[in-house]
Amino acid sequence: MLHSVSAAKQNKNLLEAVLFELNFRKTSAARQLKRRVEHLLELPGQQLDASHEARQTQEVKNNKVKSMTYRPTETKGLSQTMSNEQDQQAADNFLNSSDPFVLESLELMRKKLLDLTARNRLLNFPIQQKAAALRIVDEVPNQLCKVLLSERELTFRSVPPPTREELIEHGYLEVDEENGKDRQLKANPDAKEWAKVLGFDISFELPRDDEVLGSRKHQDEAIQVLLYPPEMESRLRAIRSKAQTAIEEMGSSILYLSLGFLEWAENDSGSKTRLAPLFTVPVHLSRGKLDHNSGTYQYTLSYTGEDILPNLSLKEKLAVDFGLALPEVEEDVSPETYLDHVAEVIRITKPNWTVRRYGALALLNFGKMLMYLDLDPKRWPLDERNLIKHLIVQRFFKSSENGSDEGEGNTVEYSIDEVEQIHDLFPLIDDADSSQHSALIDAVNGQNLVIEGPPGTGKSQTITNLIAAAMLNGKKVLFVAEKMAALDVVKTRLDKAGLGDFCLELHSHKSQKRKVLEDINARVVKQKHLSSTQNIDAETMRYEELKERLNHYAQEINETWANTDKTIHEIFSSAARYRQLLEINPTDIHITGLTGTSLTELKRLQLVDQVKEFQQIYRGMIEQVGQSAQLHDHPWSGVESTAIQLFDSEQVVSVLREWQQSLDQLHERNLGAAHTLKIDVSELLTLDKCESLALDLYDLPALSRKELFKALDGLDLKTQSEVEELLSLHQRIQETFGKLAKHILSEKLSALSRGEPLPAFPDLHLLSGACREEHFSNIVRATIKLEKVEGELKALDRQLQELKVALPSPPGFIE
Repeated sequence: MLHSVSAAKQNKNLLEAVLFELNFRKTSAARQLKRRVEHLLELPGQQLDASHEARQTQEVKNNKVKSMTYRPTETKGLSQTMSNEQDQQAADNFLNSSDPFVLESLELMRKKLLDLTARNRLLNFPIQQKAAALRIVDEVPNQLCKVLLSERELTFRSVPPPTREELIEHGYLEVDEENGKDRQLKANPDAKEWAKVLGFDISFELPRDDEVLGSRKHQDEAIQVLLYPPEMESRLRAIRSKAQTAIEEMGSSILYLSLGFLEWAENDSGSKTRLAPLFTVPVHLSRGKLDHNSGTYQYTLSYTGEDILPNLSLKEKLAVDFGLALPEVEEDVSPETYLDHVAEVIRITKPNWTVRRYGALALLNFGKMLMYLDLDPKRWPLDERNLIKHLIVQRFFKSSENGSDEGEGNTVEYSIDEVEQIHDLFPLIDDADSSQHSALIDAVNGQNLVIEGPPGTGKSQTITNLIAAAMLNGKKVLFVAEKMAALDVVKTRLDKAGLGDFCLELHSHKSQKRKVLEDINARVVKQKHLSSTQNIDAETMRYEELKERLNHYAQEINETWANTDKTIHEIFSSAARYRQLLEINPTDIHITGLTGTSLTELKRLQLVDQVKEFQQIYRGMIEQVGQSAQLHDHPWSGVESTAIQLFDSEQVVSVLREWQQSLDQLHERNLGAAHTLKIDVSELLTLDKCESLALDLYDLPALSRKELFKALDGLDLKTQSEVEELLSLHQRIQETFGKLAKHILSEKLSALSRGEPLPAFPDLHLLSGACREEHFSNIVRATIKLEKVEGELKALDRQLQELKVALPSPPGFIE
C-alpha cells in the first residue's frame, strides 16, 4: 500500500512538472499533450488527492513550526489549474484571431529588449567582483525576505576586528619577554579568516529553515557579511552611490537583494559555468548614524514596494536554448519555495546544473524587463483595447490601408496669428517659435507625432507648453523620459510657471506609496491657496498689442520699396552680405542721385551692364600689370579723360615728356633742399611731402640780419627745452602784467618791473577810523560816498567864492 501511494505520488509530481512546463509552450502539439496530461491527472481520483492532501497537511505543519507567513504554492488545485487553462485558452484564441505579422513582429521586438549574451549580468553575474555585489553569509533567505516585506529594515553586521589580546591568544602575536614589545608571528587575519576563528559559518551557501530551527541568531534583523567595519562601509558606500546615480539618471532603482542563483552552462560539458540571479527583492540602501565604536556609518536595507520580478532574460534563455520553462514568481511565494521549483525544473533535464543558495546585495538593471512585460499582449485586455489592436502599433508594423500619409514626414506650420481662440485652446507658458507652437496645436488636436532635434532646439519648452495646454483642456499627461535630468528640466519649468503642484512623480525613488500619498495630500491642501488669474487677461491683451506691432513691422519690411521691385528686407540683407564680402565702405561707391524712385528695372539693368564693363576692364588691367598689382600701378592710372584717340598720341607723349622734365627739376631742387636743411631726401619722394615743405618755407618770416645764427650751433635739446620754458614764463608774466594794469597805477607797475617791491597795502580800518569788524566792502562804499560828497562840497565852495566876489563889501568892513 505504501509502495503504491509513493508511486502514485511520484507519477503525479512528474505529471504536474510536465504540465507546468507545457503552460509556456505555444505550439499545437504542446496544447494536445497538455490536454492529455490534464486528463491523466484526473484519473487517479481519491488516491492521488489523498496523497496530495497528506503532503499539503505536512507542509502546513512544517510552515507553522518555521513561523513562516507564506502560503504553500508547490501544487495547484484542480480548479485553479482549470481557471488558468481557460485564461490561457482565451488568450490563445484572441491572439490567433489577430494579424500574425503584427504579432510576430511585436514578439521579435520584445525579444530584442532581452540581452541573451554573456554580457548580461542577469545571465552571467560577476558575484566575485567587489564593485558588483556584497555577499552575505549565514542568513536564512526566508527570514530576510519576511523582514523586508513587512516594511522593516535590515542592518548590516560586520566581522568584529580582533583585539590585541585576541591576536595574542590565537597565535598571531606574542610578547617579547626581554623588551616587552609585541612580535608578529604571522600576518593578521583577514575578515574571512578571523570569522572562521570566531566560529562563524563562512560558507556562502545560505542555510535552510529546517537547518537552523530555534537559532536566535537567524531570527534577528541583521545581515552578516565577511568584512571588517571600514571595508564594509566602503563597499556599501560605493554600492549606494551607484544606485543613487542610476535613480538620478534613469529614474529607476537597480539595487536588489538577490537570494539564490542558478549555476548553469552553455553546454553539457560544463567547462565554464555562469551564475544567474533567481529571487530578487528590490531594496533601498540608506546611510544612518555614525557608530562611534567602529568609527563608521551604519547602513540599513529596506523594501521599495516594487514587484518582485522573475529573471526574464534567464527565462527567455532557458526557453530558447534549452527548452526549459523558468517558474513564475507568484504572489506571496517564499524564496525557499521558488528555489525548490527551479531545482525541480532542472533536476531531470540538466542534472549538471545547480541552484546555489548564495545571497548578495547586487546591482541589477531590470529596466528593459519592465518594457518586455508591458509589451506582452497577454497582459492587456483581450478586446479592442489590446496592444496589438492599437492604431499606432498597427501602423508601426504595416502600411495604412487607405493610403493615408497622416503622421508621415514633416508637418506644415500653422499661421499662428490666424488660429482662432489660440489663447484659450493652445496657450503658451514658455518660449516657442512657430514650428513648436504648430506641434503643440497638432498634439492638442489629438494627432500622433514625433518631435526630434539636437540639444538646445526647444524640446523641453515644447513639452512644458504641451503639458500646460493639456491641463487647460482637462486632460491627464504621462511624461516619460530615460533620464531623470530630462524630467527635472520640465518640472523646473512647470514650477516656474506655477504649475509644479499639479505634477506627481510616479516612477522614481519618490514613487513609494507613502511618498505618493504625501504628495497628493500636499496638493489637496494647496488647492485652497492657488494664485489668482486676474492678470491673465491683461497679459493677453498686452501680448496681442505687441504682436500687432511685430506683424506691422514684418509687413513693412516685406513690402516692395519704391520702384526697385525688391523688399526692404531683401535690400538690407543684400547690403549686409555684400558689405561683408567686399569689405568696402558702401558710401565710397554710392551713385550720386540714385534713389528708390529712379532705380527702375531699366536703370538696374543699365547699372548691371556698367558693372560688367568695369569688371572686364579690371580683368584686362590685371592681365597687363599682374595679379598682385594694384589699380594705381597701371600706366594709365589717374587719367580721367575718356576722349583720347590714337591720333592724340604725339600730344600725349609731349605732355608726358614735359611732365617728366618737371619731375626731374623737382628732384634736383629736392636734393638741394635736403642738403641745405640736412634732411633725408627719401622724405621728399611724394608730391604731398614736397608741397608741405614748400608751404613751410613760405611761412618762414623774413630775416632782419640781426639773427645770431652762431647761437643755433649751441642749441641742443636740453637748451632748447629751457629756452622754451623761459619764453613760456615770459609770456605768462606779460599776461599777468596786463591784468594788473587795470587795478594798479602804471608807475607802481614800472617799479615792479624794475624789481622794486610794492608799498605795503594801507590799513583802511585805521585810515577810515572804522572798527575792525566792519567789512571791507562797506568801507569802500563809504569812501566812494565821501568822495562824492567832497566833490559836491568843492562845487558849493567854488560857487560860494564866486558869490563873495560878486557881492559888495559891507560898510566899515575891511578885508
